[in-house]
Amino acid sequence: MKIDLGDVLVTPFKILSEKWTILVPIFIALAIQLILDVSMRLTGRRLWGIGFSTATFFVSIILEIITYFLLAWQTTLFKEYGEEDLSESFSKVSEKFIDVAIVAIVVGFLVGLGTLAYIIPGLILAIMLVYSPSAVVVKNMGASEAIKESFDFVFKRGNLVQTIVLLIFVYVVAFIPVVGPYISTFLMMLWIPYAYAKFSEE
Repeated sequence: MKIDLGDVLVTPFKILSEKWTILVPIFIALAIQLILDVSMRLTGRRLWGIGFSTATFFVSIILEIITYFLLAWQTTLFKEYGEEDLSESFSKVSEKFIDVAIVAIVVGFLVGLGTLAYIIPGLILAIMLVYSPSAVVVKNMGASEAIKESFDFVFKRGNLVQTIVLLIFVYVVAFIPVVGPYISTFLMMLWIPYAYAKFSEE
């Protein structure tokens, strides 16, 4: 199915107004982001007693894995809306933790490598692989299958333009002073999981 942008932009907010528990993964993501931001501001160029560059590398990997796990959890909650249970959905995603972690590391590496080489390849990879953690849980896939599925969902099933529009919204909002990055995280956690959970059926 092709993504209906109008549905993706509006319906998740309606769902949140009816079922606040769906916000839990989003709140966790925002809390982690806030803690990291405050830590960096308070400690300057040193984080938790180790060199800044080393800390940044390891923290970025851990944060990437946590973010992908939360995206997968959020997708599960949207997929099971009306029948969802926080503890059960968390358990389901936990069973796929290794696959989600592998996806996070592989995607992070590929996007980072593409960005270092040239900005455009990094952006293309980010768009192409954005649904990977969602595919792990919705279709019970392994890491490599989920990465391929994300590619197919974006390119082969006609969702490239819609995905670009969603990500443009997310990234533009991030430039709002102070609160922008948090709003961006909120929208990313809301729209991307919902889009895949709702429209991934072929």
